[in-house]
Amino acid sequence: MSVERSKMPINQQGYKRKSTILFIASVSITIILLIIAGPGLWSALLPAWLAAAFAYALFPIVRAIEKKLPRVWAVAIVLLTLIAIVVLALIWLIPLAIEQASELFKNLPSYINNLQTHLPLWQKGLDNNSIPIDLETVLNSIVTKVGEYSANILPDVVSVASLVISFVVALFLTPLYMFYYLFERDRFINGMLYLVPSHMRPVVRNIGHSIHDDLGKFFRAQLVIAAISGILTTIAYFIVGQEFAILFGIIMGVLSIFPYIGPVLGAIPPLLISLLAGNMQWLTTLLAILIVQQLLGTLIAPRVLGKEVQIHPVYILTALLLGAYLAGIVGALLSIPITLIIVAIFREILAYTVEIKQRSG
Repeated sequence: MSVERSKMPINQQGYKRKSTILFIASVSITIILLIIAGPGLWSALLPAWLAAAFAYALFPIVRAIEKKLPRVWAVAIVLLTLIAIVVLALIWLIPLAIEQASELFKNLPSYINNLQTHLPLWQKGLDNNSIPIDLETVLNSIVTKVGEYSANILPDVVSVASLVISFVVALFLTPLYMFYYLFERDRFINGMLYLVPSHMRPVVRNIGHSIHDDLGKFFRAQLVIAAISGILTTIAYFIVGQEFAILFGIIMGVLSIFPYIGPVLGAIPPLLISLLAGNMQWLTTLLAILIVQQLLGTLIAPRVLGKEVQIHPVYILTALLLGAYLAGIVGALLSIPITLIIVAIFREILAYTVEIKQRSG
């Protein structure tokens, strides 16, 4: 009897070690398979990613409404409000942006002619400063590449149809995913924990809570900042007389989802078109962008973000570049959430290791 009791801790320890190794190996293989599958799988699962991001952002609202109404009503109210906002944008805002985009493409030939008119003066300035750049060669190369790209894209009706179908599928599936994420979140979490060995569940639960908090704070902050950035930029463009205010305001809002690098990319189209127009509107456009970004950087973003998401800007920029390189726009979208998840995992594992050492000491 005493022999059996002495063997029990050894057997339990061996079981824990084997189950831990099996669990870590299973998770590692799953991650490797997802990486090997590449951008195609990630793009196919876009509704699931979008729904997760919006669910994280809207979770506090749902939880607040749950205090007075049943969960199903709370989720329904939040989803219907979000759908109403999207439908309103599709009916009113998006057509205006498409109209401005069409007008922009109509004006491109005149912009290019204007650029060619000023080209000799700019080339002379480069030559006087001994800068070895042939602007005419660069312009011809850009025009040729744009022409080749257009020639390859425009006849490809199948690709356009596929893109439209993917958009419609994402539009309908994203709210469905969101409903299940928000309504059955407890069952979803418990189902995930059921796959984890029992002795590892406390640390995995802590990791899950940490990831939940970090992702929720990040998504809420970035969506709020992106919306405010798009609205303020559009208003500023209207004030300075930017011809394509709605189009460029939407572009700035969408790109502002990406921290740091997004506003820079969003500023390029309006400044470039203003320069090609050959007037001084680029100066007022630049002034509008600087004022809005200053407001966001000094007043709005600190209040929205605060010190809740503890991740250095260098890591964010590196994650964005790596994500874009590996999987394009989808990789860039997922890069920061993945980085936050990795940081949360290492942080909790380190804390768990320190706690174990303190107990054993």
